[in-house]
Amino acid sequence: LGSDKPLVKLSYPRNVTSIEISRESDSLYNKVTGLGSGIGDERIQTTKEDINSKARYRIQEAKKLYNSVVLQTTLEENTQGFLDISTEPLVIPSLKTTALGLNLAEVFVGDSITVQVENTGYNDDVNLLLRIYELSVSVDENFNQDVAVKFYNPNTGGGVEEDA
Repeated sequence: LGSDKPLVKLSYPRNVTSIEISRESDSLYNKVTGLGSGIGDERIQTTKEDINSKARYRIQEAKKLYNSVVLQTTLEENTQGFLDISTEPLVIPSLKTTALGLNLAEVFVGDSITVQVENTGYNDDVNLLLRIYELSVSVDENFNQDVAVKFYNPNTGGGVEEDA
């Protein structure tokens, strides 16, 4: 469902009238202990860490239960996979634009488009390909259109709500 359209961009300040960027650390972890099958001394476990993330954000620990995992290598892969998507804060831009800023004839639910902020060193991490999971259009009494877009970030598995 949908296709990647990296050339379709919501870009501040070009076709975005205002932007708010939040960085959420609720799911930031840089030391993860994976617990597999077994009880007591027979339980398999592993710990994975990201040294660079620990230096930037201090130690943020999580324990993940993988009760059905019986092989040590599988447990290590699962734990590393969780760590890989958890070492940085979740960047969520909230954008506002008019219908002219987003061509609704070429963008559909399920498509992925680029969201970026230009010409600022602080927001260089806002250059994301986000998947659209909901589009709605509102029209005011002067026939001005506002587009509300809800995004899903496939890299973090998180739903992202944005007003475009």
